[in-house]
Amino acid sequence: MNDENDIIQFISEKLNLYPEIRYDNSVKDQISIFTNHDNGFDIILYSDEAKSILYLGDFYIDFEHTDHDITALIHLVFYALVGKVKLEIFCKNNQPYKFNLHALNEDGDWYVYKTMKSMFYKFWQKTSTKHLQNQFSAKFL
Repeated sequence: MNDENDIIQFISEKLNLYPEIRYDNSVKDQISIFTNHDNGFDIILYSDEAKSILYLGDFYIDFEHTDHDITALIHLVFYALVGKVKLEIFCKNNQPYKFNLHALNEDGDWYVYKTMKSMFYKFWQKTSTKHLQNQFSAKFL
């Protein structure tokens, strides 16, 4: 699976089995998957001939089109849908400045998989935290 359209097509075919999951793949080289509740996050995948960018809410990760990265990307999309990954968002004055993507390991423990942080934020302001997690009950992998 080295063609970017193959990734989107593969994900679309899996999602077709679950009519309760709303998604849109009408834009070229993109699929958008919509959350099912207020404390979840949308998933958007952009893909071109060189790489893919996966957005989980406002958090994003770049993936090269290697076999390893494509496999990791597909797993991450499906894990994000069923709640095996969640977002922890740190805000200053209600403006996000740091995102932790947590993943569930085989022992059932959460760990920080990736972190993304803004370089510019008002460090002296009070920090608030929110957590987002999807809850679809599908079995993908």
